[in-house]
Amino acid sequence: MKPLFSTLSALVLGMLICPLAQAQVCEEPGIQSELQFLRRVSLDLNGRIPTYEQYQEVIEVGSVTGDMLEGLLHSEDFTHQIRQYHRDLLWTNLDTQRLSNNNFFLAPPRRGNGAQPYSSIAFGKRQAYRGAQVSCLNEPARFDADGQIQVTESETPAGSGQMIRQEGYVEVQPYWAPETTIRVCAFDAQTNEMGTNQAGRPINCRTGTATDCGCGPNLNWCMSQQTQIEIRNAMLEQMLEFTTSVVDTNQPYSDVITGQTFKVNGPLVHYFKYLTSAGPNFVTALPDAGYPLPDLQYSQREWVTVTSDADLHAGVLTMPGYLLKFQSDRGRANRFYNSFLCTAFQAPEGGLPAADDPCNEEPDLTKRCGCAHCHQSLEPAAAHWGRWAEAGLANLDSDAFPRYDRRCDPNVTPGSERNFRCRRAYITNQDSEYAGQLLAYEFADAHPDREMIIETGPQRIAQQALETGQFAQCTVNKIWQLIMNREPLTLEADAIATLTDEFKAGYNLRDLIRAIILRPEYRYLGREPTEGQ
Repeated sequence: MKPLFSTLSALVLGMLICPLAQAQVCEEPGIQSELQFLRRVSLDLNGRIPTYEQYQEVIEVGSVTGDMLEGLLHSEDFTHQIRQYHRDLLWTNLDTQRLSNNNFFLAPPRRGNGAQPYSSIAFGKRQAYRGAQVSCLNEPARFDADGQIQVTESETPAGSGQMIRQEGYVEVQPYWAPETTIRVCAFDAQTNEMGTNQAGRPINCRTGTATDCGCGPNLNWCMSQQTQIEIRNAMLEQMLEFTTSVVDTNQPYSDVITGQTFKVNGPLVHYFKYLTSAGPNFVTALPDAGYPLPDLQYSQREWVTVTSDADLHAGVLTMPGYLLKFQSDRGRANRFYNSFLCTAFQAPEGGLPAADDPCNEEPDLTKRCGCAHCHQSLEPAAAHWGRWAEAGLANLDSDAFPRYDRRCDPNVTPGSERNFRCRRAYITNQDSEYAGQLLAYEFADAHPDREMIIETGPQRIAQQALETGQFAQCTVNKIWQLIMNREPLTLEADAIATLTDEFKAGYNLRDLIRAIILRPEYRYLGREPTEGQ
């Protein structure tokens, strides 16, 4: 009788040299087939080849048992594979997204400069503080009897007649590392809630800049390059944590686009509480996240469950990472169609009319020649995000952002086109019949259902995807392609229909994956397309 190691070695060698058909060197055809099946399942479900112990178990038992398959389906490696699938599905990357303007950015000391102070990188702020593009002195700050910052004046460069004023530093325990102490220029570290701008008007130091405004207690209102990266990563991780948890805990996979219970961590909580008002020219955001924020410090990375208010949120479709990755309403709708309906918007055959064609003068894209081919579907789909800020993540609540706001109508309020809030959320073209209305309402009068679509939000388009069955069919097709490494063949239409019906019964993604793994198309037919595709 051969030693087990020799048998296993021979079988694994045989599996490697004849993976799709039995050759004369292959021993024990039944076991060989099971070992091939184990290898495929392990690679597809866990992203790795089987362990020695798994091979040994198949040889001893004679087959890949149900318990072995369940072990692969409930492993940490499977969870990692699900995470990677959603990373690709949602394009989770925000590397180029700025979350604030320079007024609320602190620069750390340059390398080699030791314990130099942190200071603002904004040219305008440095100029207002010190009269030139300079940082503070690397010495402790001085204060008068009233607590006012004292400065040292000097002519720079010598003989230029230009006087600059520089303060020293103070020591601060920053919110991102409260157990440490760093040096921060005293002007930048000011904690006043209100200040006075150059015009003599009071301003909120969290949203504006003035010589008596700084970064607030523990620097809460400012960020560094590192904290920006950490907050962006938290936004992306929130989506992956949510989608992975839905699958891992056997929740209905439909929750991915309809769920209203998800999780937040310290960086996200801090962002909503303190940083949403910083630098709105990069991101339109509001402190109200649409759910109660737990009491978490920035340094706390554990995920805490929260539940959305009313029907405001719709799974990943309204999470900060999704809204910032796809910044226009059309972009959000397009990604939804691609990811969850398996539908793409493509130009009509023959392409679009020439740019100088008079038909291009039609402003309503649902009616413009060529454009209408896609936009008759895309415009109403995009309207579902009409009450979510473009180039931002704020919900435009009807109380704070009514459909029409006279303050943003240049025909009623001259100069409103220069108001940031109006420019970002409203139509400020005085020649437009929709002047003063929310951006999403442009051409709404010509489309009777548009207002209802805007006001019901992303939940409506998500529910429609479930009701029509498109979400289920698309998910089955994507998972089939993921596991089989090819799209379904024409002759497999019945199999896809059966899997779709079974999936709609409970939207359990793990059950769907198991069902595909156990089908003969996976086990016996291989992955190469055959005639009839």
